Amino acid sequence: MDHFSVEDFKKSIETLLDIVRCAVCLETVQDEIVQCVNGHLLCGGCKTGLVNCPTCREQFSEVKPSRTIAQVIEALPTQCKHKKCEVYVRPGGDDHEKYCGFQITDCKLCEWEGCAKDILEHLKEQHPSTKIRTGEMKDMYIINFEYEKEMESNNAYFVDGQFFWYTISNDPVSKLFIKTCHAVPIGKCDDKFYLKVMLNSKETEFVSKIILNLDPDVDDDENSIIIPWKTVPNYIDSDGDFLYNHQIAKEVI
Repeated sequence: MDHFSVEDFKKSIETLLDIVRCAVCLETVQDEIVQCVNGHLLCGGCKTGLVNCPTCREQFSEVKPSRTIAQVIEALPTQCKHKKCEVYVRPGGDDHEKYCGFQITDCKLCEWEGCAKDILEHLKEQHPSTKIRTGEMKDMYIINFEYEKEMESNNAYFVDGQFFWYTISNDPVSKLFIKTCHAVPIGKCDDKFYLKVMLNSKETEFVSKIILNLDPDVDDDENSIIIPWKTVPNYIDSDGDFLYNHQIAKEVI
């Protein structure tokens, strides 16, 4: 017997997936599976309203597919649910779909929506004046900051292959001044990143550091640093500018 290569194995799996692919939704059949007299399979929900099989135009069979077919389907990998992604997820699922770069994300600077992996390209093409920051600790300013007025600003960071939105928000009604990081998934990352914020004045100092959760579904509160609102005026200089230092960087273990 000739050597059966990995590529041959992949082709065999793809053939099996084609056999159990619904002719209507083009996904692996599910729900109450039905078949026509020639054995073509459809999802139970996709058959609704159909008289004949869309593949061969023959009638549907009254015989239910065998349990073996269901077992084969359960054992097969399924293609990632995000459009254009060609990765197959193993039975039982894994973290690929959660961190897949083909999932839809939005831009915090405009109304664009697109693949998460394309966010950097979008910013460079549509927001060329926007600075994409890296992880160095830097002095930052909010010019003419009026802390009793509501404000929000969004900044883009790309640190060691991971993209973040860094949002600064001031809510005088709730008396909250918050700095939040949100990771945009472009593939699962095993590295750990942190957010560090430092404020200094003659009267007081504020330092806080948190390890960021890269799970795209995480609550923003988990990736936020809250600065005591009453202390904010201490960090506004004589020109009315708010000075702060912050850093988003990879945690060195």
